[in-house]
Amino acid sequence: GGAGSGAEGGLVADLARWRSLAAAVGATAAKLGEAFLAATDRFPLTLNLACLARATPDAPSGRAEGPAAPRELVARARHLMRFADAAYGSVLMSALGTYQGSLPPAGVVARGVEATERWCVASHLGIDEADVKESHLVGGSLDLPSYYVAVDHSSRSVVLAVRGTSTLEDVLVDLVADSKPLGGVGLPWPLPPRLPFDPDEPHGHVGMAAHADRLDTAVTPLLKRLRAEHAGYKLVLTGHSMGAGVASLLALRMATRLEPADEALVFACPPVAARVPWLTRRLANVHAIVVADDVVPHLSLASVEGLLRRLAVIDSCEVGGTTRLSIAAGLEPPTEGMVRAATAADAPQHLPLEVPATRLVHLRRAGESDDASGEERARLVNVERFTARLDLAPSCAVDHLQPSYQRALDA
Repeated sequence: GGAGSGAEGGLVADLARWRSLAAAVGATAAKLGEAFLAATDRFPLTLNLACLARATPDAPSGRAEGPAAPRELVARARHLMRFADAAYGSVLMSALGTYQGSLPPAGVVARGVEATERWCVASHLGIDEADVKESHLVGGSLDLPSYYVAVDHSSRSVVLAVRGTSTLEDVLVDLVADSKPLGGVGLPWPLPPRLPFDPDEPHGHVGMAAHADRLDTAVTPLLKRLRAEHAGYKLVLTGHSMGAGVASLLALRMATRLEPADEALVFACPPVAARVPWLTRRLANVHAIVVADDVVPHLSLASVEGLLRRLAVIDSCEVGGTTRLSIAAGLEPPTEGMVRAATAADAPQHLPLEVPATRLVHLRRAGESDDASGEERARLVNVERFTARLDLAPSCAVDHLQPSYQRALDA
């Protein structure tokens, strides 16, 4: 009876969370519904997107202007990308061709799925299994993101790696794209949360902020203990995609209470925060890596709203379907009206979120040869300018995948 009651209680709690999350997703979609209908009033979305892309051929990589990124930062990113990738687990890594470990022996498999995943993480990273201090990689949850904590003696680091989107629960967290006030993030203690002349309150992505809050509670005691046990070791947070967003928000929380990580080096981080005090961002020390035309670092409610407004103008242009097909195929140049729509400044009604990084490194796609001008493969770019606007490119989804990041870093 007691076990049954516990199971029923867990089911009721899960259903309540699903209902709450579904309501938030529905409310988010409703905010963009009218804009979506305007963007597809006369012609299909696919055709309008293709015409818009032809009118903005250099975006978003065309905005990747800046000095060469420090080589040591790129080298650290190359090393830590394997840690971020390992958070996805052996099955997904094997499917994507990024797993660099061995097959687990029968004795390890007999210990259960979580123990097997922990062994595979260690094998993939080339560290002792005993140095994977905690793992939560099996069984997705709306309450807590999947993660693991490992000690990396080669870089003298304690590493917390957070998994990106890989389950239905993760997708729902991603879709809750509206923002809310960020509890636990503000000016570093003992300063007041906000100064009298700065009334703006920090905001963050609803779904990922909730994940960062719960992860903070779950993992902070272990991180404090490992920092004390490994004097001189750095504390590093990492993750890819949703994992990058959660790790960045956790870094902001830790900086606010003056317990900052030494670095948060994240990959394909979505826009997750706004109005974060400059001092807190500096203490959080978030460094973000973006490959080529990856769409996720540009993806927020405000940027999607801006994209839909541009598409609505494209849709309303006095151009027939046959001509649009020719433009989409590259057989004719885009009209002046399409170019004006593509280059118009966004004026979103929703609060624009940002990637809360002090430095953002843009990497060219692996296989793109260096040209005669000596263009650098890795550049430091302006975070706000590069990520605020959403422009789609044909490779924007493929560029987001872990193998694209690993290949670009290894090139």
